[in-house]
Amino acid sequence: MGWRARLAHRKFYARQQVYIVKLGNMVRKKNLRARALTRGALVRMKLKAIRSGVWFKNLSKDERNFMDLVVRVTSKVRSFLLAKLLFQIVEKLLEGEVSRLMRTVGKPLAQKLSEIAQGWGNRSARRWSEDPGFVQYLSIMCLNKT
Repeated sequence: MGWRARLAHRKFYARQQVYIVKLGNMVRKKNLRARALTRGALVRMKLKAIRSGVWFKNLSKDERNFMDLVVRVTSKVRSFLLAKLLFQIVEKLLEGEVSRLMRTVGKPLAQKLSEIAQGWGNRSARRWSEDPGFVQYLSIMCLNKT
């Protein structure tokens, strides 16, 4: 293998590792090649999405079939293009989880905090429960606890 081929090979894997880091909590920064997307990680993600109801709401039939096919065929994702396509689907799945938490956890918590602050005399607290940024913040803080 010549020096140009080695350089191109290195650049490919460097791009792939940086991109896979963005896929979420399934990759540790120490050993990226050993902890890439595996069949088990994709299956766990799929089961979690089905249980939370995001699988059918946020993904089209083609995306669901693509994810099923990847789980059946590959044991480990090595292709940069495949990781890029999976990243788009994973983004949709994670977006659904946060929005669900905003509705079920963040909104009631924001209302409760707003009532407490209004009881202490804070007049601007009336708008807290309607502020989507505050509701999202509370939801993500709750997500980080679990």
